[in-house]
Amino acid sequence: MTFKLVSVSRLDPIKNIEDVLLVVKKLVDEGYSISYSIVGDGKHRDVLERIVEQLHIKVSFEGYQNNPYPFLLNGDLFVLNSFSEGFSNSLIEAMFSGTPSLSTKVGAADEIIEDGINGWLINPADKEELYTKIKHIIALSEKKRREIGCRGKEVAQNYSLEKHIQQLMVLYGKN
Repeated sequence: MTFKLVSVSRLDPIKNIEDVLLVVKKLVDEGYSISYSIVGDGKHRDVLERIVEQLHIKVSFEGYQNNPYPFLLNGDLFVLNSFSEGFSNSLIEAMFSGTPSLSTKVGAADEIIEDGINGWLINPADKEELYTKIKHIIALSEKKRREIGCRGKEVAQNYSLEKHIQQLMVLYGKN
């Protein structure tokens, strides 16, 4: 069975997709069947495509998509490997879709994710930790990954537009 990674991201060096590609290569070389879908576009796409060609790994560049949910729902693990991030909408979207999610400890990620409970966290710019964590996640049962994805979805619902409006209404005394 192929383990399917997915990222939804602007293709920019700060997103550190290069390290994800190198980890995919290492896992493939160890005999794992891995595919990686990258949803998004940007100035760094050509560089990433050249790296994929050099590594001879299975990566699909899906380009910008108005609706990333079909890609998220088809993935076994969402990966956000940024060096720096604000509040990541793509992380919330992935969690809201129920896709188990792995993120670097940047921006609000460590406020949203409890490592091993509703997703996974790693340190930024730590390729070895990224490799170890993905390998650990692959080894989990599909049931366990789904449970973590479901708990992530519960947390992500706190960040929905409806919830935000409700909180604003309470703040302004309109509720």
